[in-house]
Amino acid sequence: MEEFSDHVFFDDSKLIKFYYPGLVKGARTKMQCTKHITDPRFFGIFYFSSFLPVEESEMKLSFPKNVKVTFKEFHTNGIGLTLTKEEKGKNRIYTWKAENLDKMRSENSAPSISYAEPHIILFIEEYEVDGVKKDVLGTLDDLYAWYYENVKGLNSSPSNELKSIVDSLLSKKDMTELEKVEQVYYWVQDNIRYIAIEEGMQGYVPKDASLVCEERYGDCKGMSSIINTMLGIAGIESYISWVGTNDIPYSYHEVPSPYVDNHMIATYKSGNEYYFLDATSEFLPMGTPSSFIQGKEVLLSKGPGEYEVAEVADVAVDRNGGVDSIFARIEEGKLVARGVSQLWGYNNFEIQQRLMNRSKEEREDYLRSLLSFGNNSFNLTSFELGNLGEREKELRITYAGEVASYVTTYEDNMYFNPHMERDLAGLKIDTANRKYDFERRYRLQLGNHYEIELPESYQASYLPEASSFKSKDGSFGFDISYTRFENKIVLDSEIRVDLRIIKKHEFDEWNSMISKLNQVYNESIVLSKEPR
Repeated sequence: MEEFSDHVFFDDSKLIKFYYPGLVKGARTKMQCTKHITDPRFFGIFYFSSFLPVEESEMKLSFPKNVKVTFKEFHTNGIGLTLTKEEKGKNRIYTWKAENLDKMRSENSAPSISYAEPHIILFIEEYEVDGVKKDVLGTLDDLYAWYYENVKGLNSSPSNELKSIVDSLLSKKDMTELEKVEQVYYWVQDNIRYIAIEEGMQGYVPKDASLVCEERYGDCKGMSSIINTMLGIAGIESYISWVGTNDIPYSYHEVPSPYVDNHMIATYKSGNEYYFLDATSEFLPMGTPSSFIQGKEVLLSKGPGEYEVAEVADVAVDRNGGVDSIFARIEEGKLVARGVSQLWGYNNFEIQQRLMNRSKEEREDYLRSLLSFGNNSFNLTSFELGNLGEREKELRITYAGEVASYVTTYEDNMYFNPHMERDLAGLKIDTANRKYDFERRYRLQLGNHYEIELPESYQASYLPEASSFKSKDGSFGFDISYTRFENKIVLDSEIRVDLRIIKKHEFDEWNSMISKLNQVYNESIVLSKEPR
């Protein structure tokens, strides 16, 4: 059967399913198949574990003596892996064995299994035919030589349409080079639709930029191609670049094979600063890389035999996040409020993606869920979007709403919970059953500012104490405070998560923060009638 990816992806992969209708407890099955690998660069990767517990796992490799094979082992410590090597006639035979392996698991927010599960990657470095050695993949030089073959003839004759577009974009006088790059990058984001294609060698060979322009769509390679070509028309140097997303844990020198990357971008360099231009992320501003390549190596193509490996820095915590300000009053047990939500960085990008190209009804449904506070009786009465579609400005959502039955009255006292939003409340990690680290898409800082106007003739008789938490290395924590100001109660909170991967050894400390945060979220404020 053929399986087609959802949304913007198309590939030529096929899936074969084998059914064993007569299986009963205690039965044994055997399935044998033959794979034909037509390109030796795609030689092999083998995982010793499976999604069932494994009693014994064996990988046997037999290859002619005129073929040089190497391998890299990953996460094999502690599994009792053995390797035996023998020669039999004209062949060498390598056999790996492991026993009693825990099953792989499907866990929410986990890094890919390549970060934790034992596996090996096999390389054919070279082979000899009639006394002549032929290099395949032994070093990064070999990998780059092959990659360059796939792009060297690209975009030799840009179309007149493409040249005309570049001329019109850069017609303004006194533009800096950086401004020109920005104009080209944003044009591609706005005008070329992302449709990923991985059919045969189209998964590795970019389309010509003129064809991408004519069709007005392209995959990551096509977008890299058209950005690089348009900048070349403008006389600006840029580089077609390969990069692995965060699903792939390897470095280029560690694994010089196609298993090391799965994405292509364009790179512009100004002095010592790199700009990683990924037009598949349509709302990202210039200077912000896609979230899924943070911390990854990038291979820049600079010509035949010439390349550079650069690294994408993580985007700083204070560049991603938001502040929600709510100004509320109590009316007959209801909480009536107006609010302003300001969002920036990846947080802004993700929400803009969900809001663009939606009907009014769809936007309202999404915003009702996004802006909901208090309890499930929240009613969004109005909203207004500011800076929607503006990459370099924070998204600003002005709204109004009310929550019925939010305040409990008993005798002369009113009781209510001031924490209208409870960020991270449900993110306690199950340390007893979780196997893998916990992955977050990006570093994040969230703030809340609430001003609650007191009803006439009431005063605050109880406010919770301020609370805070800071991890030992300072990578995550929170600060929450309460103050009285005139006839209002003011609550200010800030949560910082300055890491993308919560390691297993950090789970207990993370859970301590979440537990303390939930204790704070359960606190109530008491208002009492002023004595006459």
